[in-house]
Amino acid sequence: MTRGTAERDETEQPVIDQLKAMGWRHVHGPDLSKAAPDGDERAYSDLLLLKRLRAAVQRVNRLPGGGGAWMTDTDADAAIDDLRRTARNVATTSLVAVNGEVTSRLIKGTPVTGDEEHHHGSTVHAQLIDWDLEGLDDAEILKRNDFLVVNQLRVRTFDGAEIVLDLVLFVNGVPLVVIECKGPDVKDAVGEAIRDLRGYAGVPIDDDDACDRRDPRSQVPEFFAPVQLLVAAAGEHAALEGLRQRAAGGTAG
Repeated sequence: MTRGTAERDETEQPVIDQLKAMGWRHVHGPDLSKAAPDGDERAYSDLLLLKRLRAAVQRVNRLPGGGGAWMTDTDADAAIDDLRRTARNVATTSLVAVNGEVTSRLIKGTPVTGDEEHHHGSTVHAQLIDWDLEGLDDAEILKRNDFLVVNQLRVRTFDGAEIVLDLVLFVNGVPLVVIECKGPDVKDAVGEAIRDLRGYAGVPIDDDDACDRRDPRSQVPEFFAPVQLLVAAAGEHAALEGLRQRAAGGTAG
């Protein structure tokens, strides 16, 4: 469906503005492909923002007792590769099952070989997100992790087709929330946004008979493997769900 000004001005932009007011950074999707040092050098087929995630993994994982960082680029890439391999299991396993596996790694960490001197080469779990936030104020929490909202993110599907996601919320380069925006003037706007989200994820709603949403060329289930929340938004109205939950509706206050 053609993207309209009502969708951009009355739904997408207010969400971006709210997140920026909360301390999130904003990048326009095409700008992520810019070359270093300013850009992320992202390819459209990338599930993760690799540059941001590598930096976060090295920052978050530190030696006990207030010690310094120990992970090299190679160590960080090993943790990231484990997460990517797990996400790619959607080729042979249901998205719901893979989402559970990836979520476990986000919470508990990914197994990597530890530092030879301090861990004696044993396996340790490298954290991808800093969860040690109890008692911290908002400013300190924002320093611990990289909170980024990206609008108009182009993603390449398995078959080489491309879709554009309206808003994606990344934490440390991992996509955790996808928001589909519709103009409030669209008929059944929130319902249409829900159906689009489920179609992109490769788990279309049972009674959705739209051919394009059931076409594998418009599905990117691997991208949704780490996603924790789907949000359908239209003006002041929204509905949200996890990949294993029914949608819950609400109105902006």
